[in-house]
Amino acid sequence: MALETYKQKRNFAKTPEPRAQRAVSHQKPFFVVQEHHASRLHYDFRLEADGVLKSWAVPKQPSHDPAVKRLAARVEDHPLDYADFKGVIPKGQYGAGVVKIWDRGSYENKLATKPQAQTVTEGIEAGHVEVRLHGRKLKGDFALIRMNGRSKKDNWLLIKMKDKQARSGSADGNGRTGREVTNPTRVYTAARRSGRSRSSTVSPVAASIPKPLHPRSVEFSHANKIMFPEMRITKRDVLHFYEKIAARLLPHLCDRPVTLERLPEGLAGKGAPYFWQKNIPPYYPAWIPRAELPSETGKPVHYALVNDCETLLYLVNQGARDITKRCGNKGQAVYLLG
Repeated sequence: MALETYKQKRNFAKTPEPRAQRAVSHQKPFFVVQEHHASRLHYDFRLEADGVLKSWAVPKQPSHDPAVKRLAARVEDHPLDYADFKGVIPKGQYGAGVVKIWDRGSYENKLATKPQAQTVTEGIEAGHVEVRLHGRKLKGDFALIRMNGRSKKDNWLLIKMKDKQARSGSADGNGRTGREVTNPTRVYTAARRSGRSRSSTVSPVAASIPKPLHPRSVEFSHANKIMFPEMRITKRDVLHFYEKIAARLLPHLCDRPVTLERLPEGLAGKGAPYFWQKNIPPYYPAWIPRAELPSETGKPVHYALVNDCETLLYLVNQGARDITKRCGNKGQAVYLLG
């Protein structure tokens, strides 16, 4: 992508972004990641190569966990001066919003050491880039791999490679497994196991279901949402509370199909959404255990099994007010938010 595309998208009489001009590459190439609060928060990952910044838009914060694969959409090349840009792109301009420098440092092109040596630009053309980053936050080996598909967009995956800097279970670019939900869009990782004690006998239904791989992280949304207006209790407060009491709740819930009472907006008044849910939606993560049982009409229903802290917190994040254990055709309520 030439800088002509960058130039065509911007009105430099209105935006403070640097003008389009190719520059001489540095002897030691650098990378930059910019936190871009546009219509949607994303992270612009840029590598210096051939006098420009080869650029990708990454919807979620880069991770040090090799198991976490971040979508990275290839965008137009940017001028090298853009690496220093931080500020506000005015409303009405392309990419309007606040831009911050999230990380920056030098990098090494690992493709240059391969038997068939390639430059970064050649790697991009081939659909595979490998670099070693020396940033404040991002450290070690990362790969960018082009995805095959029918989409007209040039989509890639940003992946942390396995090395000394890799951190299993890390949610953010610092390799941390933080326990606080400090931002509504941040990824929250339950760092500790729940400490539950399983019964020596497991229900026949649950025993017949393959256990999926345990999740490395749970992503929460709208952590600042007020769930209990009278006491100003937020979703973040509720999540912290149920992480603390998970060890006491889980022995009563483990391996028992459950029905959920959901209030996505909390106790926000009579008009707030409210419904009961038995059959869990297909968009729920695959790592949540399921139990298939017939309904009264014989149609199969897929119930959730709350067997660990991560599943419990995921359901709380979905606005579950109470969980009812299914015992035959009756249920015993275990209140979560009531």
